[in-house]
Amino acid sequence: MSVTRETDAEVRAASLLVLQQLLSGEAARKFLSDASRELPQIQHWTLLAIFDTPPEAMDHEVEIRMCELEVGPDKAIKSLYSKVELTRFEKFFRKENLKVLGSQQPYRIQASPLQLKQACDGNAMNGRAYDHPVHLHCQHWVKEVLRKFGLKLPVHDLLEDCGWAYVAGLAAVQKGLRSLRKVQGGAEEEEASITVKWMFADSSVICGSIGARLAEINPLRWSSKMGFNEAEEDLKQNGAADRPITMKLNQGGFEYARIDAVDARAAIARLKVEKSKIKRNGSQIRYLDKPHLKVAKLRS
Repeated sequence: MSVTRETDAEVRAASLLVLQQLLSGEAARKFLSDASRELPQIQHWTLLAIFDTPPEAMDHEVEIRMCELEVGPDKAIKSLYSKVELTRFEKFFRKENLKVLGSQQPYRIQASPLQLKQACDGNAMNGRAYDHPVHLHCQHWVKEVLRKFGLKLPVHDLLEDCGWAYVAGLAAVQKGLRSLRKVQGGAEEEEASITVKWMFADSSVICGSIGARLAEINPLRWSSKMGFNEAEEDLKQNGAADRPITMKLNQGGFEYARIDAVDARAAIARLKVEKSKIKRNGSQIRYLDKPHLKVAKLRS
């Protein structure tokens, strides 16, 4: 995900790696737009930065940045600065067929993500016309950024490359992935411990508020307790497109949320939202003194 603003100014240790990617076809055309024949395969370089997590952060909160040369429609060089989420890192790395240039240990620097972006934005080649394969191209652009941190890419490394296994073996990435698995596993346990039950919210519409209250405390009006997936299937089979639904979410014997939806389809959509929150955030449940006050009305 490309970003135009960087707010992380905390200086800490980081690993720098030079990545290479073989481009052909339309991917290469943006760099060689004036080529009239079949485009050759070109080698594109990118700089990868993996910042160690601060002492107060969890290991999976590792910050990953990528910066590279980008060519505009007018062939002017500019900086492309991106943020990569750890949860998508491996998939992205493999999909783009990225390789690490050089099998030596990664460069280690003391810097902040903000300082990295400033080094990329301040590259002396930015704004000049792209000139492949002479002087103004992506390899020289990456080397220029490295020089800002007092680094130089050895010539012998240009003949070597390695893949995801190398990156996954870096200490910060290893710890991050291990921590991420623990958090995701905790979220699955969290989801499994939550039960859902539902009823039609118009069961006593004729009797007004008193009838609605009587219907709510009548256990025969409610479905049995079930997990998220089971509740979704039950609503698909037994819900209705023209009747409102009330659901209660329970954990550890406590009701922590009540949700009103206009119909079964809207109720299923809301269950999916609640389930995704748990997978994304882990254990976030806070029991309420007055759980009946937490009511979410969903409009389809």
